Amino acid sequence: MLQSDYLGNNIKHLRNSYGETQEQLGEIVGVNSNTISQYEHNKRVPDKDTIKAIATHYMVTVDELLKSDLTTRDFSQMLSGKDFINNLHKWFFIFKNDIALTNDTFRKAIDIHYSIFKNIQSGQIEAFNDINKCIDLYKKAFSDPRCKYESAANYIGLWIFYSSMLKGTIYAISDCPVIISKFLENDIKLFVEFEDEKSDVLKEIETIVNNDSFINNSYLLYNYLATLKKSLDWSELADYYLCLLYFSGSVDNSLDIEQNRIVGGEMLTSFLRTGNQYIEKLND
Repeated sequence: MLQSDYLGNNIKHLRNSYGETQEQLGEIVGVNSNTISQYEHNKRVPDKDTIKAIATHYMVTVDELLKSDLTTRDFSQMLSGKDFINNLHKWFFIFKNDIALTNDTFRKAIDIHYSIFKNIQSGQIEAFNDINKCIDLYKKAFSDPRCKYESAANYIGLWIFYSSMLKGTIYAISDCPVIISKFLENDIKLFVEFEDEKSDVLKEIETIVNNDSFINNSYLLYNYLATLKKSLDWSELADYYLCLLYFSGSVDNSLDIEQNRIVGGEMLTSFLRTGNQYIEKLND
């Protein structure tokens, strides 16, 4: 058993924030409502598997659930991803200037890049189909000194966004955390479609992230990061995107998405303390 000063209050706060009853949470983690009540009032401690299940459902880490005071955070705002989608430009910057735009390939990539974000923000998921085309254009433009750094920077930002969306979808489908379950419970037709199609969608996305093109583009991202890091003008952006690789779960390593998110969060906090201008913009 794991003892924690925060666990009971954290479970109650998370459950209330997402509008779930003790019975609903109990059904998800495999216990009855009375047991959930005992957890919340610190009369009983969940076993490790139940703690992991609760953390996964509410999209927090086990360490956060056990060791942090989550009652100060407003998780109700996470029920909608609109704020993130509407502010893609704050997370994934698009760089251009007059000299860079004299390269026709780079200019085409910029036009597609803006179009992708605009269409995604308006709910047109077909826009994802243009990402690989845009990335290929940035790769071609990278060889031109006029737009070398802008191409590398835009490639990295767009690739992290694309990778995080794909890998985040795998996580959401596999574990069906609270945001997905709350979204589906209000639309029975959508729920049925989700249940019928999620295995096919999961296979399709896993095929994408495991194919040679995706893997090669992932490796190329690190080369572009190294290019930016070697430049005094671009090194802070390289630091920011390296943090985001971890925080978004896009990095390829042996850690799971929760552990990488912790690492990324700590990195973002550390670079914020050094005055990283791109991380500071997230708070604007």
